[in-house]
Amino acid sequence: MDNNSEACLGSGMNIQESLQQILSSKQAFGQQFYKKFFERCPEVMPFFADVNLDRQAVLLTMALLVIEKQHTSPFAAAEEYLRYLGTKHQQWNIPKPLYTAWTAVMLETLEHFLGDEWNESLAKEWEAAIARVIELMFQGYDQRYTV
Repeated sequence: MDNNSEACLGSGMNIQESLQQILSSKQAFGQQFYKKFFERCPEVMPFFADVNLDRQAVLLTMALLVIEKQHTSPFAAAEEYLRYLGTKHQQWNIPKPLYTAWTAVMLETLEHFLGDEWNESLAKEWEAAIARVIELMFQGYDQRYTV
């Protein structure tokens, strides 16, 4: 079977390939996400009042790398970092329910950004990866972690 036939059968890209596409694109993924996130959830805007959003957009894009790596080949140092990040988010008073909206907007942004490459399998892979990272971050809400 040739590559064109495989593409027609819906083999699609995986989470690593989609991340590579995002990281190699000249489009600003993080800026697209935050624009959509603020439109959908204006109540989060006060949390970003003193934040440089250009820098935050870059950090978010790099966070996708952590999410993908934690999904495909988890390692203890990343788990500790994510717990610590959860502690920081709790100190910033970010309520846990906002993570549901954050996840929904992230998946929508990924779908929009990846276009025709997006499929149900890739959506499930990203959703599982994000859920695992949030689970680790919530451990940092429940118990204080420091670095």
